[in-house]
Amino acid sequence: MSAPASPDTKATTPVHLVPAVERAARILLAFDSGHTEYGVTELSRLLQINKSTVYDILNTLAHFGFLERNEATKKYRLGPALLQLGHLVQARTDLREAARPFLRALADEFGQTAILGQFTAEHDILTVDAVVPEGTLSISTSVGRRLPHSAGAFGKVFHAALPLEELDALLAHQGLRAFTDYTIVDVAAYKRELVKVRTLGYALDREEYLEGVCAVAAPIVDRDGHVVASLCVVGFCSQVDGETFTRLTRAIPDACRAISVQLGAIRYPAWNGALRVTV
Repeated sequence: MSAPASPDTKATTPVHLVPAVERAARILLAFDSGHTEYGVTELSRLLQINKSTVYDILNTLAHFGFLERNEATKKYRLGPALLQLGHLVQARTDLREAARPFLRALADEFGQTAILGQFTAEHDILTVDAVVPEGTLSISTSVGRRLPHSAGAFGKVFHAALPLEELDALLAHQGLRAFTDYTIVDVAAYKRELVKVRTLGYALDREEYLEGVCAVAAPIVDRDGHVVASLCVVGFCSQVDGETFTRLTRAIPDACRAISVQLGAIRYPAWNGALRVTV
């Protein structure tokens, strides 16, 4: 087997790289366990980048917290902004890793699509993982798909976790869209529905988001009781009879409880706000 091509070769370098960003990335990637600090001259020589350019990039990265200057050595080291971003990546990775076996088990057991969603800073719902059962007619979806903030059972779970002031502000700004004839669009009635969600620990959707489609969703919470995600099983109503619906209302909260425990949850369910992810 031949050795992989060097990342510096023209064959593997995309032609659309932005030079300044590419140099900044190379500077960040130069730091490792053996080289935790670098001076301007060292990096200039190592990366064969003009010293003044290195100096400008280092100062820019330091301004945004990606690097910090050690005043004792006059050299630069990795900064706290990278740690914060790393925590976000780790949190999402841990969530998906923890939830994936349960998505697969639910999809296999019920023959319906299991979806993992998160609430975003833009007030919509992001599909971060999904398992579509094989060999059966089922709902299709894709990772990265974004749904409206009030979409069916997903929306109810995240809304149920919001403080009243935040919920009122969101509903005042974006309202409740009538997706089907069964969608709850009256704010007072919707709030009563959210009380049920908090009491039961799960949310139901009977053709409220898509005609002919039913769903059950429950929250996934972290150690602080924040709803960090929701797991939803969705299928055609013709395939989900009353008995299956009842089984889903037990199986999904059980799965979400187990996932939450892996994330450090102390109490389940909990409704101490909805964690919003930036995408």
